[in-house]
Amino acid sequence: MGRITRSYNLLRVSIPLEFEEAVSNFLIEAGSRGVKLEQNHSRSEVTGYFQSQKSRPFLQRTKRYLEGLAELFRDKFSYNLSHQIEKKQDWSVTWRKSFKPVYLGKKLVVLPAWYKKKLSYPVVIKIIPQMAFGTGTHPTTQSCLLALAKLVKPKDKVLDLGTGSGILAIAAAKLGAGMVLAVDKDRMVTESARKHFRLNRVGKKVKLKIGSLDKIQKPASFDLGVANLTGSEIFEVFDNLKDKIKTGGNLIISGWTKEESQDIIGFLNQERLNIVERMDRKGWVTLICRK
Repeated sequence: MGRITRSYNLLRVSIPLEFEEAVSNFLIEAGSRGVKLEQNHSRSEVTGYFQSQKSRPFLQRTKRYLEGLAELFRDKFSYNLSHQIEKKQDWSVTWRKSFKPVYLGKKLVVLPAWYKKKLSYPVVIKIIPQMAFGTGTHPTTQSCLLALAKLVKPKDKVLDLGTGSGILAIAAAKLGAGMVLAVDKDRMVTESARKHFRLNRVGKKVKLKIGSLDKIQKPASFDLGVANLTGSEIFEVFDNLKDKIKTGGNLIISGWTKEESQDIIGFLNQERLNIVERMDRKGWVTLICRK
């Protein structure tokens, strides 16, 4: 008997690159079986896969969501939405082929969990792309990983605030940190992080906490902190975040565009945090600071 051919409805959304994560998150929460990301300069094409018999509600919901973004961000958001029915005998195989290893410097490579070929890199991180964000493809994630590769020293205590998929915490542990605390307030996200910690066998080094930072750890507990958040989130958590880093320790902060960076830099200067390095990647900015 031949294999059953299933039909999938492909929703393709072309958007500014800075909205890639938000739109990807929306599609997965709406029921997409996964997302495929293709970046071209300042724009990204995000493709979601839905069962064809359920496509109309998803299409209408996606259009309403995109129109809402266009209304909120009139000066910088535009989109193009298209869809088509595609018949695949094994959709998962086709989707998996879109995920390739992400090589970052001489130390790090990020692989999808199903990748079988052995690579001779010091630090190999495995992720499950459809589970959450922080898959290694976004410029801010890449910059934070490269910064960790520069800064993590043996036995360091590292704080990962807003851990998401857990990819930054995993990197810190595999780079030699003695202990990593991964913090997130979203319970759905933290379940993804737990699975990634098990997959990468870092459970003995990484502790996962759900909740706000002020209730979790004592002041000056960490040698290094990393926070890949939005600008508004950085403002909200900054005092607690800075308080948890030892004097002389480093802080990696990221999650905003080049246009937004001046406000963040001005804020950090007011807080007397020494900016030692700025990393620009595809229109996104990451800062390495010293307390």
